[in-house]
Amino acid sequence: MKRTVMTGCAALAFALFADPAGAQQYRFDIGIDGGFAYFTSALSEEDHGLADDVAFNAGWISGFEATGWLNDNVGIRFDLGYTEKALKQGDNDELFDTGDEGTVREDINLWDVAGSLVYRFMGPNEGEFLGVEFMPYVFGGGGVKIFDPATDGDRFPLVLALDPAAADPTAPTHFLAGETKLAGRVGLGADIRVHPNFILRLEAGDIIFDSPTFEDQTTDEDVGNVINELYATLGLAIPLGFIVPPPVVVAPPPPPPAPAQPAAPREERVSVCVIDPTSDTGVRTVQAIYLIDAGDTVVVQGSNRVALRSTTGNVVIAPEASWYVAGEPLAFTVDDARTEFVSYGGARVIPSGSLAYLGNQNGIAVYADADDVADVREQWNELRGANRDGDVEDILENRAELVEEFGEIEFLYVPMDPVGCVFQALQRVEEVRKAD
Repeated sequence: MKRTVMTGCAALAFALFADPAGAQQYRFDIGIDGGFAYFTSALSEEDHGLADDVAFNAGWISGFEATGWLNDNVGIRFDLGYTEKALKQGDNDELFDTGDEGTVREDINLWDVAGSLVYRFMGPNEGEFLGVEFMPYVFGGGGVKIFDPATDGDRFPLVLALDPAAADPTAPTHFLAGETKLAGRVGLGADIRVHPNFILRLEAGDIIFDSPTFEDQTTDEDVGNVINELYATLGLAIPLGFIVPPPVVVAPPPPPPAPAQPAAPREERVSVCVIDPTSDTGVRTVQAIYLIDAGDTVVVQGSNRVALRSTTGNVVIAPEASWYVAGEPLAFTVDDARTEFVSYGGARVIPSGSLAYLGNQNGIAVYADADDVADVREQWNELRGANRDGDVEDILENRAELVEEFGEIEFLYVPMDPVGCVFQALQRVEEVRKAD
C-alpha cells in the first residue's frame, strides 16, 4: 500500500512540473482517492430472525480511476477500489473503532472493479489555462464486487445472536462466501482544476451489490440483503493527452484592389418647359440634359454645360410675391371695378400649349386657359407687345371687347417655379365691388 501511495505522489509531482505547451483541453485523466463509506445491513433483524442487524463496519475506502474523454462533456471511466472491513452485528461500536466488540468476521477484503459513463456539465475552456475551473459531473455504470476474506476457504461461518437466543450460541447460523457479485454504481462529483496539470476531485455516490450470505455451506440460495455502499471521497487527478491548439498563422493582407474606374455619369436628353415672359406664349421649351446620379438638369451653352435654372433669367414666381405669401388675393382694377382672384387647389404641372399668356400683374406673369381667350388671343399678344411693361390693367384700359372677355374668365394661373411649368390656379371671387 505504501509503495502505491509513493508511486501516485511521484506521478502527480511529475505532472505538476510538466509543460503541456500551453494546452488547456485534454483527452485522459488518472487519479487516486480516499474517503469514507457507510454500508447498509447485509442481514436484517426482521428478515432473518436476528437479535440485531449485521453489516460491514463504516470506515475508510481508497481507489484509483482513469477516464478517457470522448469530447469536452462525455467520458468513459474505469474504477478500481479497495477497502478492508469487518462484519459486525449491532451498533454497539463507534465509527472507526478498532476493537472486537460486535465483530463476527474480521479482515474481509472488498475490491471494486467497474466501468462508468461520465457526463460533465462544463468542460475545460479552450486555449490557455486562465484560472481555477469548476467542472461538475454525474456518472453511472456497473462492475463487480469481490469478497475476499483473509483466510482460506470458500464459505466462512458466522456466529450470530438470534432472537430468541439460540440453544447453542456458539454454533454457526450463517455463512459468508468469498464470491464475486455484480455491482452497480451512480453518483455525482466535481473536478476543481487548480493548475493546468492538477485536479482536485470531490465525489459522492452509491455502490449497490448483493451480500453473499448463506444459511449453510452447501445451499445455493443467497439470503443476504442488497447492500448500499454510500461513500464520499476526496482525490487528486492529473490530465494527460493534452490537445495542443494549432499555431495561429497570420496571413499577409491581400494586395489592395486596383482602383476602380469611375463609371460614366448616367444622363438622358429631356425637353423642359420654362417660364419666359419675353415670348408670345410666356413659356418656352428647352432641350436639356438630365444628370441621373446628380439629380440636376443642365443645358449646353457654347462648349460648356451650365445649370438650367441659371438660364431662366429673373422670373417672378408666386412663392416670392408678397400677396401670395400673405395669403391675399391677386387684385385687378378694370374700369373702376376691383376684381379679385384667390388660390384654388394645389399647384400642378400644366402643359405649355394649354395656357395663354395675358401679361403681368404686380410683376408676375398671368395666364388663362387657352380655350377661354381663343377669340381674342391675337389681340392680347398685339396689345401686350405694344405695352412696355405688358401690364394687364394697362392692356384692358379702354378695350371694351377685352374687358368683356376678361370678365368671363373664371380661372387665372400664375407660375410656382421658373422650370417645369408648375402653376397655381386662381379662382375669381364672385363679389365685385366698385373701386373708390
